[in-house]
Amino acid sequence: NDRADYVFIVNDKRTFGDYVGQWRLVQEKGLANSGTITVNHDCAAVYDLVKHCAVDFKRKNNTISFNADLDAGGGMLVLLLDRKIEKINLNMPDILKCGIPFEMKISIADAKNKPLQAILPVEVTLKSADGRKLPPSGYYAAINGTLNIKDVFPTNLSTGKITVAVRCLASGKIIQKTVNTTK
Repeated sequence: NDRADYVFIVNDKRTFGDYVGQWRLVQEKGLANSGTITVNHDCAAVYDLVKHCAVDFKRKNNTISFNADLDAGGGMLVLLLDRKIEKINLNMPDILKCGIPFEMKISIADAKNKPLQAILPVEVTLKSADGRKLPPSGYYAAINGTLNIKDVFPTNLSTGKITVAVRCLASGKIIQKTVNTTK
């Protein structure tokens, strides 16, 4: 059901260096490289999963092409999707009671608010008022564009405001919400 393709691009361009290359036996020194990547794919969106942003591309018939500028020994991880990532939805209670289970429902959606059929990398961060990172902060995979996180805040957690941020690591889009914790 996944409608995504992931393209790995590796720069292995090399030249002779000063160590063994001086005898022209081994090309051990990496060089920067750039060019146009062409993929036989008819997609609506391309995302750089390392830089967390959309990639400009051109479509012609059933192929797409985009430019790549790679550092020596560098690369890209590119996500091809049939729909653009337009929004992140975050559904969770406005008040969380310490010691009581809660659930966060996250979806990465298109313009029609339908979750994208892909495995999308997501970063979830919960921070207390004093800036401490709280559980269940971390990196997750939104399978078929959705992610449900169930957790319980410890009973000894200080009450107050908590900032919840969800960042789609494909598009770079972020949604934030402030919730309160009580005993």
